[in-house]
This record gives sequence, structure tokens and C-alpha cells, in this order.
Amino acid sequence: MKIFSLIILMFLSTSAYGQDAHFLPNFGDVPVMEGLSEMETARVVFDAPGGTIATSVLVGNTTKKDVRAFYDTSLVALGWTKRNSKTKYQLVFERGAERLTISMEQRKKQLKLIFSLIPISE
Repeated sequence: MKIFSLIILMFLSTSAYGQDAHFLPNFGDVPVMEGLSEMETARVVFDAPGGTIATSVLVGNTTKKDVRAFYDTSLVALGWTKRNSKTKYQLVFERGAERLTISMEQRKKQLKLIFSLIPISE
């Protein structure tokens, strides 16, 4: 399993063209899935005493199934633990004292993803 995680991590660190993978600003090592772009005007970051609170919105022509597959694999390989979500339109991960929630909304032909990072008490 460790070898598989290392391979995934190496894959995420470079694209098909050998360039650095893109990570979501203010979210540490949360990768941006190919085909998604950030709506920078929707980014909110607040440093709280317990940790960073951040929200970002990504949009792209993709499917909920592909988003689930990408983030289930890549985030677990980066040390996040998948948690149960309240709806099928949401992914929830935790690592250390942080919780990452990815909410999915279909907008005509594009999928809108809302990433939220909050501190949690253990």
C-alpha cells in the first residue's frame, strides 16, 4: 500500500508534460483536478486561532463520478481520511486537525465544486 501511495504522489507531483501539478491556493497539498479552474474572486481565507478557514470554487466540464474517483484516490494518497458525507453531492476528508469538504453542484454543462477547509478539534 505504501508503494501505491508513493506512485500516486509521484503522479500528482508532475503532469503529463513534466510540469508541476497544480494545488489549490491556501489548501496546502490539495490538488486541482485537470480540467477544473478556480474562480479566484470566490476565494476566501481567514486565519483563525484554531487554524485556517478557507473556501474556494472550481468549475469545469467534468462529472461527479470523475471528481469522486480523482479526489478519493489523490487525497487518500496524500494522507487524508475519507469520512461519511451527509449527501451524495459532497465529499468529506479529514487530516490532523483539518476537515476538507467538497460540495458538487451541476450548473448546466459545468460542474461547480465548492472546497471548504476548516479546523476541527480532535
